[in-house]
Amino acid sequence: MGFFKTLSIVIAIFISINVKALDFYVGGGTSFSGVISESDYYNGATAIIPSANVGIRYDTISLEGFFRPGTLKNDHQGYKIDLETLQFGFMFRFTLEDIVDLNLGYHSTVVEGSSSVYNGTKLSGLLDQTFSSVVFGMGFNFPITEALRVRTDFNYYIGKEIYSLLQFDISVTYNVISF
Repeated sequence: MGFFKTLSIVIAIFISINVKALDFYVGGGTSFSGVISESDYYNGATAIIPSANVGIRYDTISLEGFFRPGTLKNDHQGYKIDLETLQFGFMFRFTLEDIVDLNLGYHSTVVEGSSSVYNGTKLSGLLDQTFSSVVFGMGFNFPITEALRVRTDFNYYIGKEIYSLLQFDISVTYNVISF
């Protein structure tokens, strides 16, 4: 089943539940990202990346979509390696306690690698592909007002040995509509 078809079914189930309050929220933030890889060219590449979030929340369960464009950078044997990324996906956020969240979801990253010239040569054969991974993590969810929340998350994006991510996120969300 395709990604959007699955997402549509989950949203329809969310909405069809006899709900007392369903919140639609939007937000933004920043992510400190680090690459975990078996290749020394990519391992340790880091960046601070802006993020955009949109989601729906019912009681202690949220379904959230996210989007993060950015460039992860690494220095390896004199080469400066840039990994242009476009990250997107969705995750379920389960509130275990008043402020503690468990995160589980799906993530896709489009990666295009490039390098600087060092000693007259430039690296070739760098990453230029899309990776899918499972998101697993935990975080804290601090309500500032009834509609405004500050969140911190520590997520691991379990992918292939060549490219996985570890991210620390800080975001602010605002309930736009409750029904």
